[in-house]
Order: sequence, then C-alpha cells, then structure tokens
Amino acid sequence: LLHRCPTARPHVPDEAEIRGFLGIFEQALDDFRPHVVVTFGGDSLAALVRGRARAGGAAIVFALHNFNYLDAAPFELADAVIVPSRFAASYYRK
Repeated sequence: LLHRCPTARPHVPDEAEIRGFLGIFEQALDDFRPHVVVTFGGDSLAALVRGRARAGGAAIVFALHNFNYLDAAPFELADAVIVPSRFAASYYRK
C-alpha cells in the first residue's frame, strides 16, 4: 500500500489527502490486523491514526523523540510511550 501526496515537503494535508491516507491506513489495518501500532506526532492526522488503530483493537505505542509536546493530548490513547533516555522520561513525567 502506498500513499502518494502532492509534495515531499512538510505541509499540512488537506481534507482529500487526509481521507486518502486514512483509507490506505484502514486497508492496512483490515489486511494485517496488527496487535500493536507504533506512532508519533501531535497533529490531527496522527490523532486520527491512533483513534482508528485503537478502534481496530490495536495497542498504541507512542515513540517520543523530542521535547516539542506541550500537553498530554497526543498521549491520551497511548498504551505505552517509548523515550530515548531517562532524562526524556523524567522531563515528560513532570
């Protein structure tokens, strides 16, 4: 399954691109029925991916690699959060 978008440059996807990506993602969920989905990101598309994965019965693992998250909202559906260091774990725990 391959999602083609109009550019490789970072951008905010429009509604058609979001629908296209989610359609492919849902097809992958149906085809593979994963027990675990590893995700990242604090944007609305990432939240939709986590919601769809959870609705499909998958556990959500959030791979956290930076200090750009200012609130806990992106982690609400996460069953686990992976961080690169004890320092990062401590920072986000606080």
